[in-house]
Amino acid sequence: MNKVEKCIVKFCTGCGLCSSVKGVELKEDAKGFSFPVIKSYEDFEFCKKVCPAVQKHNETRKTIWGNYEFVYAGWSSDKNIRKMASSGGVISATLKYLLDFKLVDVVIQSAANRKQPWKTETYCHSNPDNIIEFAGSRYSISHTLSDINRYLNDESIKRIAFVGRPCEVSALRNYMKMNSVAQNKIKYVLSFFCGGIPSERANLKLIDAVGCEIDKLVKLSYRGNGWPGYYICTDSNGKRFMTSYNDSWGKYLGRDVAKACRFCIDSLGEDADIACGDAWHQNSDGTPDFSEGDGRNVVLVRTKNGADLFTNMQLAGYVITEPYDIGRLFSVQKSQYTRKSTMLGKWLALKLCNKTAPNYSLKCLLRLAKFCSVKDQFKAFKGTITRIKKGVI
Repeated sequence: MNKVEKCIVKFCTGCGLCSSVKGVELKEDAKGFSFPVIKSYEDFEFCKKVCPAVQKHNETRKTIWGNYEFVYAGWSSDKNIRKMASSGGVISATLKYLLDFKLVDVVIQSAANRKQPWKTETYCHSNPDNIIEFAGSRYSISHTLSDINRYLNDESIKRIAFVGRPCEVSALRNYMKMNSVAQNKIKYVLSFFCGGIPSERANLKLIDAVGCEIDKLVKLSYRGNGWPGYYICTDSNGKRFMTSYNDSWGKYLGRDVAKACRFCIDSLGEDADIACGDAWHQNSDGTPDFSEGDGRNVVLVRTKNGADLFTNMQLAGYVITEPYDIGRLFSVQKSQYTRKSTMLGKWLALKLCNKTAPNYSLKCLLRLAKFCSVKDQFKAFKGTITRIKKGVI
């Protein structure tokens, strides 16, 4: 196995694109994460062209938040969507607008598996009424591109809107560059700020921690029904087991994410037309305020295609927006800021210890490193060395 192939396997995010297009076998590890079993040179060449971990990342970004046309704070004008979504509901409002005005034939997105609600399933649908059902965050493993080839080859589908994790969006964009059918059919690509992919093991631990029996679990909500909302398990008797968003993510889910997520250089959907995150209000000390309130997104409109779409949505009254100073994201999305700006230190630690590292360009990492102090860079370097010695990485 050469260095590039090792990188593809180690930093696989399980998007499912190689499986869908090339039939590459995906195997699961003990935590439920998938990785490809590459058996031919053809499969290797395909993965090398589409996998985000082995692509030279965007070196032209103007800010650490990536390039964008406009930035807003915003939320859905539909009160039900805003309440049920994980924050302001802008992505859900966008999908509803696209389907209502017949700008796309179908939407491809992830939502809860109906039989095992701690798992995630990919849905391809055309009914605007499904939008609320599928709204909300999924803090579990997804393979949103696992059936993409089937939809692209379906002659009844002419126009597609895709919603996925930033890594899935990057893989899809790479595929669109080499496949004219994908380029022509996929009209809009949406994404969101991602904190990482929690393992299935972490999900099962959390279900047990709140006291719900796994065989009786019928519904699981990670967030929503308010902002940020509560983590809620509902059993077959209608009993609810819940904990705060802060505890569910901070004590369980966020502590056991995929290795690829620890070294992710784009968790902000830089390749999407529109990317959304939480525009948290701030406490007096500048930290994010996680107390319950009305949901609000920060909306990064990244492309001309996204700008035209979003402007029309505003005119149609699907979203409500207000000006937003992107400089505030340093405080309200500090973990995202720190992860990207200290990537040089983590990457160098992998290299120094002769460990497989993502194929990021040094030029790109040096550009990102300008956004943090030498002290923080060294802290990230030292922390990575420590985790390598402990065998965690």
